[in-house]
Amino acid sequence: RPEEIPYWRQEAPALVVQGDEVFVTGLDSDSPMSARLRVLGVMTGVPVRIARAGSPLILEVGETRLCLRANEAEQIRVTPMDSAWLGISNSAVEDASPA
Repeated sequence: RPEEIPYWRQEAPALVVQGDEVFVTGLDSDSPMSARLRVLGVMTGVPVRIARAGSPLILEVGETRLCLRANEAEQIRVTPMDSAWLGISNSAVEDASPA
């Protein structure tokens, strides 16, 4: 269960259950898929909701729903919302603006 995950341990979305709300703690790589996820709003410090667990995984990022294959979802690292990330500041959120 996500409640049992210490706040410092980052997990892949596949390890959380439907309905969980989590914070994105990072993306694994600088791949084209990671870049696309950032443009779609999946970036460090952003809260997301697991609308559907498994494969495909459906994430809710604000008003947007993203459907991800397992290999795509594995690039995302998250932590439970009830962890120490509740103290995150806006300055810790990545900037997804095109360079």
